[in-house]
Amino acid sequence: MNWMLIWVLLLVVFVVVEVLTMGLTTIWFAGGALAAVGVAALHLPSYVQIATFIVVSGLLVFFTRPIAVKYFNQDRIKTNAESIVGKKAIVTGGTRGLGFSMAEALAESGCEVVVIGSSERVFDSVKQLTDRGFCCHAVKADLRSREENYNAFARSMELLGGDLDILVTAAGIQRRHLAEEFPMEEWDEVLSINLNSVWIFCQEAGKVMLKKGYGKIINVASMCSYFGGQTVPAYTAAKGAVMQLTKALSNDWAGRGIN
Repeated sequence: MNWMLIWVLLLVVFVVVEVLTMGLTTIWFAGGALAAVGVAALHLPSYVQIATFIVVSGLLVFFTRPIAVKYFNQDRIKTNAESIVGKKAIVTGGTRGLGFSMAEALAESGCEVVVIGSSERVFDSVKQLTDRGFCCHAVKADLRSREENYNAFARSMELLGGDLDILVTAAGIQRRHLAEEFPMEEWDEVLSINLNSVWIFCQEAGKVMLKKGYGKIINVASMCSYFGGQTVPAYTAAKGAVMQLTKALSNDWAGRGIN
């Protein structure tokens, strides 16, 4: 086996990928491949060449990653963020956890954001953002109610001046019981918020986004969408459905500007 040729080919591949992606990840491995080329030129055994590749790549990652994150990745993040400056967004369930973090990130990136929550906490969460100078609005709604979902979307559109670019459906609840004991009323409650609300907001947002041929929709599913979980049949059913719904919407809308 011509190890010199293998390492040279790997080096070329890593460099090409680096140029195409404009990142720093593969350059670490390119350094390891280059070192391996040198070792191969000395006709050392293949296991020494492989060990050299692993060690050199690892050392490059360990010592240069902090520099890359500080001086390179932040610039990339900033550049990407600038592309959504001035965009208008709705985040359901944006009062805490993932929802709040995503609403905060959108606001920090220059978006005007409507945060929808089910309690008075939504006003406190939005105040945290507006106190920092961000353009955010709060809408309180009981997402168990179909009517309140539609009303919350309509109110959000009023606050955003009738336009919408980004939708994040992060609202969700959890109820735990053994499957054979799961109360039907709690099943309905979980599916109302975790699935029906997602569908309503996606459909209403889609109507707006399709008219202008642009939109971004982020639906929050769960690992339970894949492995099921235990004592959470309603949550798993809803999150599994959200994952499949997202695929279906992608099939219908991706070619029309919404992804």
